[in-house]
Amino acid sequence: MIHETNPFPSMLGRLCNHPCETDCKRGWVQGPENAVSIKSLKRFATDYAWARRMKISYQMAPENGKRVAVVGSGCAGLTAAQDLRLMGYAVDLYEREAKLGGLLSASIPHFRFELPQLEWEIQMIIDTGVNVLLNKNVGKDVKLEQLLA
Repeated sequence: MIHETNPFPSMLGRLCNHPCETDCKRGWVQGPENAVSIKSLKRFATDYAWARRMKISYQMAPENGKRVAVVGSGCAGLTAAQDLRLMGYAVDLYEREAKLGGLLSASIPHFRFELPQLEWEIQMIIDTGVNVLLNKNVGKDVKLEQLLA
């Protein structure tokens, strides 16, 4: 259920600074130490699914015959690619680098999360039918006119 609205809940379960917990109504009534730790719940649920290599079965809209190009495979690009795919669009995901994930895979220290777990979440996005094109620098290797054709 967590993956249905956010393709990277395991990353949020590790990296989020959890501002929602300070506004948790339970914490207001029963004290801040009793606030619901959504971050911890997401981490537990996704660690459980990851340990069992569970896969998400997304509800896909029928193909609508339209194609969309998404440039960049960071969190925003991958989320857009997944959302568009689930709405029935054919999606071409262009990534300049040889690896998907943007800053998550390239810049955040891996002691903060397991890289294979990030790759598991990315693979579930690709499994929706996203066409991935690595080592394609839009504007250099692929011209904008080609995307509009």
